[in-house]
Amino acid sequence: MQTKKLKDLVEFLDNRRKPLNNLEREKMKGDIPYYGANGVVDYVSEYLFDEPLILLAEDGGHFGSKTKPIAYKIEGKAWVNNHTHVLKPKNGYNIDFLKWSLSFYDVSKYATGSTRVKLTKGDAEKMELKIPDLNTQQEIAHVLEQVDKARQQRKGANALTDQFLQSSFLSLFGDPVKNEKGWKTDTVRNLAEKYSDGPFGSNLKTAHYTTTGVRIIRLQNIGVNEFKNDDEAYVSSEHYEILKKHSCYPGDVLIGTMGEPNLRACILPLSIKVAVNKADCVLFKPNTNKVLSEYVSYLFNIPSFVESVANLVLGQTRGRISMGRLAKVKLPVPPLSLQQQFADIVAQAERLRQKQRESERELENLFQGLLQKYFGQ
Repeated sequence: MQTKKLKDLVEFLDNRRKPLNNLEREKMKGDIPYYGANGVVDYVSEYLFDEPLILLAEDGGHFGSKTKPIAYKIEGKAWVNNHTHVLKPKNGYNIDFLKWSLSFYDVSKYATGSTRVKLTKGDAEKMELKIPDLNTQQEIAHVLEQVDKARQQRKGANALTDQFLQSSFLSLFGDPVKNEKGWKTDTVRNLAEKYSDGPFGSNLKTAHYTTTGVRIIRLQNIGVNEFKNDDEAYVSSEHYEILKKHSCYPGDVLIGTMGEPNLRACILPLSIKVAVNKADCVLFKPNTNKVLSEYVSYLFNIPSFVESVANLVLGQTRGRISMGRLAKVKLPVPPLSLQQQFADIVAQAERLRQKQRESERELENLFQGLLQKYFGQ
């Protein structure tokens, strides 16, 4: 196995790329992908390239990420802007092998800039890669392509489960904004046994975090009908005593009021016995005589509802949904028996989704292990 510089493996076609601003792209609307550092940005009617190539982020890429690549392969007609290098492999080098070699490459010793990392052409040319013979390149690329395909299929299965649950919600309850089924309505606040914003505001700093204690719920933990458990933060048991009245428990609905999307909700899982929520995370403890957690959580993620409360945003820079305004929004209140029927469907789907997540983790671990084995990434 030889170590070679990237300039010896590929031809840089950067001189042929060309950026287009929004107005220019609007005038050139079409079906040909317009690529940037992280993939397709838009579609245009003309093209600059029409062959298999590798795009390597120059700036704005996911540098340092273990899950989001900084390089990807394109085929067919394409227009490429100036935020990504355009690489054409030289004879004797497999394009898929080079793509995977570069996808999660640590560019820290080549790139410049602290706030916005930039990998110039001159620096990219110096990047060193370990290159086996062509047959081995092809074998490694084939293995990685197959595992990656399985990863993407698993993610697709997860997405189908989510679509099924959303479709089931709409079938049982109808659109929550139109309320075409004529359910009685009540305000968010009246439907909650407890409704409160994060108690800390800006007072809780990173310095207060501990590695054990009581879990802190932050915006990054709240996904669309999914509690994201991998970004953990805790507050000490002593500190928690001061905040005890703000506790949330399994089954409570957590609502994110800022970020992307502005509004999203999930349920605190059984695995977390008690937690406290940070600012911009709203706690909705349902009044179970009126609504169930599964119904509320899925309602808050229905696209039409999210769109309908977009005007509740405070300010233009942070995009924060006003908790007070949200409390006054009226929700349809179907019979509890129908809500329970939906909760049962969610429980069955969640058991399936748990198996899917385990399979996804296994595939991800396999994929990362192969990258480490082949490229030391």
